[in-house]
Order: sequence, then structure tokens, then C-alpha cells
Amino acid sequence: MCDKISRIQWGEIPDITSDQRAFHVAANAASPSVWIVSQEDHASGGYRLAELSETGWNLDESQEKGAVSWELAVDKDGYPAFLDAEDKVHWKKNGKWTELDGCAYRIAFGGDGSFYKRDCTYPNYIFKYSDLFDKWEKYSQEATEYLSVDLEGILYLGSFENGISR
Repeated sequence: MCDKISRIQWGEIPDITSDQRAFHVAANAASPSVWIVSQEDHASGGYRLAELSETGWNLDESQEKGAVSWELAVDKDGYPAFLDAEDKVHWKKNGKWTELDGCAYRIAFGGDGSFYKRDCTYPNYIFKYSDLFDKWEKYSQEATEYLSVDLEGILYLGSFENGISR
């Protein structure tokens, strides 16, 4: 399925191991974009993001804040979101960087455009971003450690205590 939407065929990818090292990689099944948290330092602290193109990795020159090394997500339009050292969510929404209110430990996009976060206030409930109201709304009373969202927007939660649920 992924090879049908990809603009880059795996056999045609340049030698990406030689020109850029990464802490984290992210993609979205609805988009051909692939992003990494590179090992390049950002001027504000943290790290710079880079997007894979047909010629290699391109650092995002518009990124205003540095990313932590462990969390990155890509929306259905191919734009990244990341967490900074203060657990703030930064999203390149429609091509323009914005910092969202609240804090997060984990973030994930669905292929349908849905956007979820694991809140950083105990017990770490899940919130869904509302584009209509431009804010996070509580989505789940279930505490979790990890989250992932599929192409249709179905949310999967993972925790050490409860295993995997949706």
C-alpha cells in the first residue's frame, strides 16, 4: 500500500546513511513525506528536523525551536510535529510553525487528519486536537504510555499494565 502513494521508490533513495544521522524517524501512511529528528543541534537547544527528498535530507530552515530526540509525528499533509524540552508541541500546521497550548509526552497523527497527545499531567490521559476550536479536548479516561493512529484515524493505546487497546 505505501509504495502506491510514495513519490520516492526505495530503490531510488540516495545513500541516506552517509549524509545525515537521526535520533527518530516518522511518516504518515497518507503522505509520502518522511521526517527525522537529526543529530544537528538547533540554535535554541535540542535538534533540527530534516525531510527526505529525492536528493537526500533537507534541514528545515524555518524550524523556530529545537526538538527532543524521542518524539516526532507527521500529519496527513506531510508536515511534522515535535516536542521541545519543555514538553510543548510544535506543529508545522499547513506549512507554518505553531506552538500548541498544553504539554505532551507523546504525539501521533492519523491518516484521516486526527491528532492525539498523551498529556504530561498524571495520569497521562489522551487528548485529541480540535481544529474547529483550536484546542486539545480530553478523548480517553484510560491512562497510557504509548499511542499510535492508523490510516483511518483509529487510535491504539499501549501500556505496561493494560497491554494494547483501541
